[in-house]
Amino acid sequence: MRNYATLLAMAVSGTALTACTTAGTGPVVPPPPPPPSQQVYADDAGPASQALANGTTLLAYDSAMSTSLVHNFNADQTSAIAPQHFSIAANALGGVDVTVGEITHSFTAAEMGQWSWQSAAGQTFYEVSSLSGETADVMDSTNPAHHQIWGYWWDEGTGESYGGFATVGTEARVEALVGKANATYTGRAGAVLANTDSFNTTEDMWGDLEMVADFGAGSISGDITNMQNNGNPLPGTVSLQLGNINGTGFSGNVAVSNELLTLFDLDMLDGTYSGKFFGPNAEEIAGVMSLSGQISAGAGGGDLVGAGFFSGAE
Repeated sequence: MRNYATLLAMAVSGTALTACTTAGTGPVVPPPPPPPSQQVYADDAGPASQALANGTTLLAYDSAMSTSLVHNFNADQTSAIAPQHFSIAANALGGVDVTVGEITHSFTAAEMGQWSWQSAAGQTFYEVSSLSGETADVMDSTNPAHHQIWGYWWDEGTGESYGGFATVGTEARVEALVGKANATYTGRAGAVLANTDSFNTTEDMWGDLEMVADFGAGSISGDITNMQNNGNPLPGTVSLQLGNINGTGFSGNVAVSNELLTLFDLDMLDGTYSGKFFGPNAEEIAGVMSLSGQISAGAGGGDLVGAGFFSGAE
């Protein structure tokens, strides 16, 4: 079994259709069921856990909801890739069906741990980890949260493994933002950084999130403060710079303070963030970050790639 400890610390079932025949008409094949809707709205479906309990599939269907890295074990290289499609749905096994990219894995109730579902057999390994609280609490149908953050690690034993973060939930409608007063959202954020030339050289950052949305101006910005690395306090901050609200989504650039650059021996670290508003009154936000950086020559040089998430509520 490969060693996944560093990255993992960061954090639809369908009905089979059978052809039938009608006399004189030849085979008649019923149409396939419609795919899951991309958006699931909070005023229709309720909180995220309630939607799952009612049989709804929740999807991270665009780059505002998913960020991904791929590790090539043969070359020992890590790189950023296009955000992978991610979906989660309750299944008849008492667990969940989770899809990453085009690969679906069904977890059973017995595979649910305190913070994740985990399944391993031979060279395959699948894990989806909750960044929104203990797994049982996140899945409890009485949980009032309208979004969930999941970290995942998907390895089919082919030499390439996929990891990243995804946010899913029941979204606000655009009408909920019209005339809404400015809002301050507080919560948590985190990111993992990996050296592109060595999977074993990784760092993680965690901190407190505060973001302010000015709905009249159509803008949003925030900061991640009180940073930690493996439980140890970090100097400096991460800035989610002034970005634009577009519909019920938003995006902007990420910048880090010089204290963090010095601490991690970096010449540069920046990236982008994007997210969505969740809840019937847009009372929650969540999203992802994609990061890249350059290691100082004095520390050996090279490049970094990173993936992160943020989550908050009024």
